[in-house]
Amino acid sequence: MAEALLKRALAKVDVEANVSSAGFLEGGRPADDHAIEVMHSYGIDISGHRSQEVTRPQAVVQDLILTMTRGHIRQLDELWPEARSRTFTIGSLATAGTGPVSLEPDDLDDWTEKLSASRDANDLIGTGPDETRDPIGRPRRIFAITAQQLEKRCRVIADLLAGNPLPGKTNGVDLFQSLDHPETRPVVRVEF
Repeated sequence: MAEALLKRALAKVDVEANVSSAGFLEGGRPADDHAIEVMHSYGIDISGHRSQEVTRPQAVVQDLILTMTRGHIRQLDELWPEARSRTFTIGSLATAGTGPVSLEPDDLDDWTEKLSASRDANDLIGTGPDETRDPIGRPRRIFAITAQQLEKRCRVIADLLAGNPLPGKTNGVDLFQSLDHPETRPVVRVEF
């Protein structure tokens, strides 16, 4: 769901990106039936999606890696610490534009380095509001809630990557508003 929603959000703000998803489980699995149904309600067809297992070559060459949870970041960090400065939870990146670091993604490497340097070690410990709960094995309504959260966060991330201004910080999820700007966006490459 996150891959499809981020692709759509980036396309809406004219950011060209290569967006893909991978995880820690064995690849080749189809999307969950609930995920397919929920994405259909967004006008997105993910019925042909097959999961991929994340590999070292994928992790170390990506410009940006977004995870659902802090635990995913810790797992990636254990396997490939060189990817740490480019790895964030979807929620932490979505709220980053209102933090102390000025985020103007003219150079994505500099942007992620600044953001990573501004993180506190506690930002990766335990659980927090920046995480997106995995709905696998849960009822359809949980998939719908997760999709709604992801859609809002992906819109904000797309605006950040497009260089759009965001409204002031208003305590996490209240921030998730997207602005529609018709002008041309800078081209960046994002891997998810």
